[in-house]
Amino acid sequence: MQVTVAAGVATLTLDSPANRNALSAAMRAQLRTALTAALADDAVRVVVLDHTGRVFCSGMDLTEAAGGAAGDQGVLEFPELLQLLWSSPKPVVAAVRGPARAGGVGLLAACDVVVAASSASFAFSEVRLGLVPAVISAVVLPRMTPHVAHRLLLTGEVFDAATAASGGLVDLVAADDELDAVLA
Repeated sequence: MQVTVAAGVATLTLDSPANRNALSAAMRAQLRTALTAALADDAVRVVVLDHTGRVFCSGMDLTEAAGGAAGDQGVLEFPELLQLLWSSPKPVVAAVRGPARAGGVGLLAACDVVVAASSASFAFSEVRLGLVPAVISAVVLPRMTPHVAHRLLLTGEVFDAATAASGGLVDLVAADDELDAVLA
């Protein structure tokens, strides 16, 4: 996790491109710590959730979850992290420059504003593993148009930024090379 604070903006950057910015126990703890610090900092007026590498976030780190109990898989702490984003008294903006899957979609859905690159893609991929996206549905369903959400949550199909915007998941779509300008 990289954290920078400048001109009232705290930028929290998911920085584990080797595992596609998966939500490992370490990543979840770092994100919680960074977000809590940004929310407590009077100099911060807005929080930006960004990422390094090609992928915004691939969801929970399934290599850590294999064979573990629910508590070891983040099932208990991830909803608290989503709630922290969702209920933030400061605006939280997500910058999505690449694929977002499963819990990664939950992260961006918990933000106030989502700016996505036109090449970004999204999927509720957990359904293809036989898992219900129940945890993230708490933040996804209030954002999305119901009939679009139902179809995408049931099929797990990959959808583009334009579909995400028309379905309410994404607020602004920018050309890949203009995302930073739109974000600013």
